[in-house]
Amino acid sequence: MIASFFCLSFSLVLIISCAATPVLITGAKIATNINTVIELIDASEKILGFTSNLVNRYYKDLGEDIRSENIVSDIDQITQRMEARYAELSAQHEELDNSLEKTNKAANKLFSMLKERANQNSRPELKQKLLNDINVTEKEFTKRIDVAENVSLKLKGSIKEYDNILNVFQVTGGLRKAREYLVTIDSVISQYENLNREVQIALDEGRQLITNIADTPIPEDETSIPTPTDESTPQQTPAYINPNPSDIANTPEDAIAQYYQLINQRQYSSSWAMLSSRFKRLQPDNNYNNYQEWWDKVASIIINSIQLIEKSDSDAVVDVKLEYSLKDGRQLDDQSRFTLVLDSNGKWLINDKRKLGD
Repeated sequence: MIASFFCLSFSLVLIISCAATPVLITGAKIATNINTVIELIDASEKILGFTSNLVNRYYKDLGEDIRSENIVSDIDQITQRMEARYAELSAQHEELDNSLEKTNKAANKLFSMLKERANQNSRPELKQKLLNDINVTEKEFTKRIDVAENVSLKLKGSIKEYDNILNVFQVTGGLRKAREYLVTIDSVISQYENLNREVQIALDEGRQLITNIADTPIPEDETSIPTPTDESTPQQTPAYINPNPSDIANTPEDAIAQYYQLINQRQYSSSWAMLSSRFKRLQPDNNYNNYQEWWDKVASIIINSIQLIEKSDSDAVVDVKLEYSLKDGRQLDDQSRFTLVLDSNGKWLINDKRKLGD
């Protein structure tokens, strides 16, 4: 956008027809597809970040060359460097497009398998619920990948603009038009310093959507779904349909308690989902990998107190006193003020955290 962030909590065996030969699809195959999507997201993320940084660096180098007092005497060397760099940028962007295409194909295969499984459910209400959940997740995942693809298009435009500048150097020696491109160079540098942060957030969210699939248990077969007797009450939707632990956080205080409970239980993907998009953008390096790496250093967290300061229909402020026990033996006290916001699903998300007294 890998080590496995999750483990499958179900065993699934599905036989579907492919021409005249039955094809066996197991839970292991679904797990393999999930891992493939995550690995491709990681690969695309690395290639995109490298390509973006490369564009930024080569534009900066070009700016320095154009501003150099020796531009006239060094024009041939500058042109040769630009030709080599343009070839490298073009090859790197082609690799990025191929990686994103593979990611989309793998994701489509994964969601197709999940839909095929859902369609095997003979209970209409359960089948429709599963299909709806899959469609929602697929749409959200597609949005995240679209961000990366849009960045790829912008990179392609910047690489083409680099070729346009190279063209000027090649055709006219670069002397008369060089100064005109300084504005373009500075604009691209500024654009990609901000763009890197945006794409990191989008890819983290795309990875999170995929890993959440594995957190949703699916029954081994239809016989595992309880069947009511004639005297029983009307059939209810089983609890496994919506297992998200954050659903129980009905108040801001509950949300804070639930967040740190999930961290203590090492359920990082679920605790990460309780952070707002704004919170995840507060620091340039605030991605899921760094988040997990930090909390892996903490042995346990004790909540000494949670105090509601204010609350409205859309946000809330709470003061929290925490005690961290680090794995290296240190004890840290933390008194912070949290701001929470309600999302469109009525869930409290952590939107800000500031130490009291700052």
